[in-house]
Amino acid sequence: MPLLNAGLPFLTTTSPDVGLSERQLRDAIHGGALRRVFRGVAVDVRSPDTRDLRLAAASLVLPRDAVVSDHSAAWLYGADTAPPGDMRDLRLMTVVPHGHVRSVSSRMRTRQTCLPDGDVRVVRGVAVTSPQRTAADLLRLSWRPYALAAGDALLRADVVDLATLGEYLAPLRRLPGLKQAKELAPLLDGRANRHGESWMRMRIIDAGLPIPDLDHVIRESDAKEWHLDSYFVASRLASEYDGRANHSTAADTEHDGGRRVHIGFVHSIRFVIAHRENLFGEDPAYELELGDALGCAVRPRTW
Repeated sequence: MPLLNAGLPFLTTTSPDVGLSERQLRDAIHGGALRRVFRGVAVDVRSPDTRDLRLAAASLVLPRDAVVSDHSAAWLYGADTAPPGDMRDLRLMTVVPHGHVRSVSSRMRTRQTCLPDGDVRVVRGVAVTSPQRTAADLLRLSWRPYALAAGDALLRADVVDLATLGEYLAPLRRLPGLKQAKELAPLLDGRANRHGESWMRMRIIDAGLPIPDLDHVIRESDAKEWHLDSYFVASRLASEYDGRANHSTAADTEHDGGRRVHIGFVHSIRFVIAHRENLFGEDPAYELELGDALGCAVRPRTW
């Protein structure tokens, strides 16, 4: 069966043009035959999720004078930076220069900002904030743990590197959140494989504890390798993040437990486990356990 609309994204308001009534469109989306790319834009689910497809989808809804920004820009560059609350918010994130009218369309989230020409790239006809500007905005304007996670994701996807990001941030002055961006930029590390590992590291850093080695590899004589999310080498202490997606079933728990018992027994490594519930909120039990194991005082929580 041929791909709907030749596999190209289309506006849901123009579904009759691709041969779908409103009811057929709804059924196709709910039944999984179509996937939403942005709010108001859909594509045949069999179409590969490529950069070109993402750009084509953005071009359908991007207003004149607007520039794709923030998490949407990162996504176009190939990095998943969206925090949990934004995972299902498919509105295109854009910026417009001061003096230009912001779109009130429900398909997008738009803010006004200073936007020098050098901060904009045109990729296949779509205006996007440059990789450095995208990283700077996410580091400035995101909540602290989410900012670190976004920056790590951009490094992990090779969208930016620390040197060019540092050079971009250095001359900036008097921007909201700039102090946070300049503080967090040197701490970014693409070896963090998931957002949760970045949140965990932010909690460790803000507690005043030593920065651990990331994605630390332990090799055994039979060529078997174990990867530890975070490892305090001198203390033989590992801290790992157990997210809900891959660490919530009974089978997951059994696997995690067996793996950690083996590593603990063979390599004399202790574990402190983080999860969303003990990283966020007011209970400092996670970092207190780490601090006790490391012999370090712990600073009070500020987020």
